[in-house]
Amino acid sequence: MQTRRHGHRNRKNFLSNTIVILIVCICRLGAALEPDQVLVVYNGGNMESVRLAEYYRDKRGIPQKNMCYIMCPASEDIPRDIYDERLKSPVEKYLEENNLKDTILCIVLMYGIPMKIYPAELRPLEKEYTELTRLIADKQKFLNTEEEILKLQQEADALKEKIKGLYDSPTKSSVDSELTLIFRGSYRLEHQMMNPYYFFPDKKFKPFSREYPMYMVSRLDAPDADLVIPMIDKAVFAEQNGLEGNAYFDARGFQADASYGQMDEYIRTSAQMTEHAGFKTVLDNQPTLFPEGACPDTAIYWGWYSLQNYIDSFTFKPGAIGVHVASIECNTLKGNKNIWCLQMIKKGVTATAGPVSEPYLNSFPNPVVFLGALFEGYSLAEAYFISSPYLSWRMVLIGDPLYTPYKNHKPGRIQAEASNDSK
Repeated sequence: MQTRRHGHRNRKNFLSNTIVILIVCICRLGAALEPDQVLVVYNGGNMESVRLAEYYRDKRGIPQKNMCYIMCPASEDIPRDIYDERLKSPVEKYLEENNLKDTILCIVLMYGIPMKIYPAELRPLEKEYTELTRLIADKQKFLNTEEEILKLQQEADALKEKIKGLYDSPTKSSVDSELTLIFRGSYRLEHQMMNPYYFFPDKKFKPFSREYPMYMVSRLDAPDADLVIPMIDKAVFAEQNGLEGNAYFDARGFQADASYGQMDEYIRTSAQMTEHAGFKTVLDNQPTLFPEGACPDTAIYWGWYSLQNYIDSFTFKPGAIGVHVASIECNTLKGNKNIWCLQMIKKGVTATAGPVSEPYLNSFPNPVVFLGALFEGYSLAEAYFISSPYLSWRMVLIGDPLYTPYKNHKPGRIQAEASNDSK
């Protein structure tokens, strides 16, 4: 493994033990996620959403009864009351009326479905603030008294503080993460909830089923509708032909500890595990990031930290998975902001994940568990949810949930070792 080192000593025993734990505990038991276990949710009022849902249905063999259209705003963000009325309730109703509640394991949200939920009272306050600032400008123009203008300005400042508080509200979440908990009735909206499917090394692991009181949720979405089809096609191609290419891991050189160092250790451990799986692997263990053009033939990328500043380092292979750990890298998938999820999709990544707003570091998936599950034959959705600690929060998985790069064969070296063990 190529390594650029900075302030870190190899911890071979820890890494080896981690890999052994994963091989023993995350060994695939039973079939992977199947098309008849996926519900496709699309926006019936958005022709692109309809077109892409039908394409995905045909490409993956999704049963027609698993196609759920809803009528909702096509905007990326919606208030909580509209989420409840136009998203959550129709999906629950569809599952119940079609006897799918207990057979569906995963929901995939198509292009045209909102991604972020904000408190219902936010937009009226923003409208009031806009009108108030316009009134202040008019009064300044017509030379009203300073006392009158000062009073209005104080009202505007108070409104601004209320609005800021709502933007920072602990009830703000992603549509995707909230939908995992449909049929749960009332639950605490402040902050996150623990994911019952999350993997702990001392926990006896079982494949995902309706035994867990939740659904897995992914989305097929992009800055442009035409970018969604290649995401689907590349996932199918990599499933049929194997995920091939190089793996790049970008740590920061922190010593292992309970905060930043823990994420660094996860990334370093993932690099060794991925090399063990047979990938040509490059680990950058310095504070700097991979420079532009430094990562050809990328199959796997996991790294940090460059906030809202994507670096064009990668040439993504079909089926490539890329995750950058930073605070708001999935805040939008529209326009041309230089954030990581948006730009990686534009550059051809097949699957990614990120937060719609500040999630805090411990909310990101554990890359050791995520990649370990993939290598053992789990689907993208299963790998993401087994490695992600929280629900009803701010993270989003983007990609075909059925994507299972090692459904029929494990990575080269793991496959070779499995063959040797069976002799």
